[in-house]
Amino acid sequence: MNLDFHYYGTYVAARLAGYDKDPAQTIAHAAQYVDDSNESMLKDSLGHYYISDFSPIPTVQSMWDMAKKDIFWSEEALNKIADIWVPFHFLPGNYGKNTNIKQYTGPQTDSGSLYRWTFDDESTKQFKMLCQPNNLIVKTMINDIILNHKNNDYTLHLAGMRMHVLADTWAHMFYIGMPAWFINDALEDVFIVNGTAKTPYKWLRVWPWDDSTDIIHGDTATPNMLAYNSVVYLGHGRMGHLPDYPWYKYEYTPRWSKNPITKDNTSYFLQAFKQLTKALECIKNNTIFDINSYADLPAETENVIKKILSTTPKDNDQSETWRNNIGKIKINGTPLEVPVVYNKDLWLDKVKEKMSVKDTDYYHFNKSACLHLKLVQDSLAANNINFDSTPREDIVSTRFKCKKGKYIGPIDESYKSIQYYPQMQDRGITLQIIKQTPRLLTSGDIIEIKTLESTTGKYNFLGAWETTSLYYYLRAYDLSKQKWQIEKVDSGGSKAINAGDRVRFKNMHFDQEPYMCTYDYWMGGTYLTTQANGSSDNAIWIMDGLTEFDINIVTDDYFRSDIIDLDTSTRIHDDIKIYGIIDSNNNVDINNLRTALDNIGLGFIHVALTDDQKEQVYIQLQKIVN
Repeated sequence: MNLDFHYYGTYVAARLAGYDKDPAQTIAHAAQYVDDSNESMLKDSLGHYYISDFSPIPTVQSMWDMAKKDIFWSEEALNKIADIWVPFHFLPGNYGKNTNIKQYTGPQTDSGSLYRWTFDDESTKQFKMLCQPNNLIVKTMINDIILNHKNNDYTLHLAGMRMHVLADTWAHMFYIGMPAWFINDALEDVFIVNGTAKTPYKWLRVWPWDDSTDIIHGDTATPNMLAYNSVVYLGHGRMGHLPDYPWYKYEYTPRWSKNPITKDNTSYFLQAFKQLTKALECIKNNTIFDINSYADLPAETENVIKKILSTTPKDNDQSETWRNNIGKIKINGTPLEVPVVYNKDLWLDKVKEKMSVKDTDYYHFNKSACLHLKLVQDSLAANNINFDSTPREDIVSTRFKCKKGKYIGPIDESYKSIQYYPQMQDRGITLQIIKQTPRLLTSGDIIEIKTLESTTGKYNFLGAWETTSLYYYLRAYDLSKQKWQIEKVDSGGSKAINAGDRVRFKNMHFDQEPYMCTYDYWMGGTYLTTQANGSSDNAIWIMDGLTEFDINIVTDDYFRSDIIDLDTSTRIHDDIKIYGIIDSNNNVDINNLRTALDNIGLGFIHVALTDDQKEQVYIQLQKIVN
């Protein structure tokens, strides 16, 4: 959605919900400001934040900021994109107890001239982040205002911000707020639907700053790129602004679906408007909000809104249409006042004029942004979805010992100005296996391998490249070359991988020579490469001292309140073990924890705990292991 709906539509919804003009205008300004509060709005010319008592976060990115992610790649840039676009524009809702769950029917593999892509557990997790209206976080975020943030200086700003998020769940349905070709890409043919007639839509898929985007009666969308996680595949970039235009009904085929989808934007935007009004009514009146609930508008009011939404405007902006029709909407016989023209610099300009920032709209909005990000992070983490960090339960710490006797050791610092090449040594370093799911590490899992050496900095994920030697590079720089399938050599019995097991690592990109192995460099030293033979001694690895912390709260499906009172481990699920480690004061019993660890040889420990108890366990585990 664009300014026309986020500002004027939200203003009208707030007035219909019972707010007076001034608070309604604050709510509407906050709703639109989500699309304007980028990094440049947070810092002065010297790079200092205008707010000093917490670190504000942007709620949007400029096109150049996003394009830089493709040019200056880093894991931090990926996480930043997720922190902005997931919680504020593409709220996930395709998981767990959400309704209307979509099934993935798109490609399982794809390859180009440089890159390859495979649908794996990470892809499954990303598909759960598909934006959907009426998702459970919508309910949570509205009721959070009512229960936890009512009558605060920032209440209106938080409400307006979340009205933006709610509205976008309708316009942005079926996209995710992360760069993902297999979800956000779409086939080339797009049609405008008018009754039974379908007309091909005119557009160009090019960068927005390209001169060739100046076309008549058309639109622009991002172009194809070679990398499957290029920023061009963020959100609805490949569909241009079609999802943001309420006057269109169109048909397209997303990459994730075998079948075309028809979106009736006018109908969806009307539902969004009614839901905004209902949510604001609930906030105003302190009544609990539920999904699939909408305001019951008077017929004459609904007709005005429909007329506005269905009008094709000049320059693809309905702001003038809203301003010309708002006065036709009446409350108790009195026409609504038209709000002032939106000025994105209004709140920041007032900060620049004042000595104190804490009592400003700018401060309240930025505080609300931090609160909202935390709520979305926590809501998704409770469903084992982490979009901007690697949870502890997805990490296995170990040392890789080759069957020939040596370990993967520190990088060869004589080459660090070129690349970060790991070298085989008599003493190994701890490496992290990054799993794609919190379940036990199992033969066949797709993983990443990360070094903890400070020398490498952010160049810390092991990949196989066109060069002979393997080296560490930026995470997800190449989705297939930096992924490995771990295979248990001794296939009999359990597929779970434990300390001491023999394994091999198969690269997901190079079919002909996929297996990680050692080789002796002609100038001296033993390094890593890949080869075709996965059974030779130089390709067999021993998991030495494997430690996996999987600290999860047991889900409702198989939770028993008496489980944590047991003194001995009890198996209650295929891949979860519960240990009796909670004492009578509800604190972690370190003695029981030590016993549990001793019994499993520093192997896997799974515990059902509250968040506070999880933190206690993690601290104690670190003390024991270290």
